[in-house]
Amino acid sequence: MPRRPVVSGTDVIKAFSKIGFHPISQTGSHVRLHKEFTKHGPLIITIPLHRTLAVGTLNAIVSEIARYEEIPKQQIFDLLR
Repeated sequence: MPRRPVVSGTDVIKAFSKIGFHPISQTGSHVRLHKEFTKHGPLIITIPLHRTLAVGTLNAIVSEIARYEEIPKQQIFDLLR
């Protein structure tokens, strides 16, 4: 299995905006992104604006998006590269 990319919170926000997420609010160093899904309803995720996201944090975010988008997690990791 390929290594997970090392990305910042800003990189994640830019990548996810390409697949339809948009920021709705920011509190301190955390930005909330929103995307409306017709099948599952809205998805709101929180992205920390850190220089590098922890592996577990990134994995949890990607897992949630993959579940809603109904695509493999690897496809989302490829978007972050």
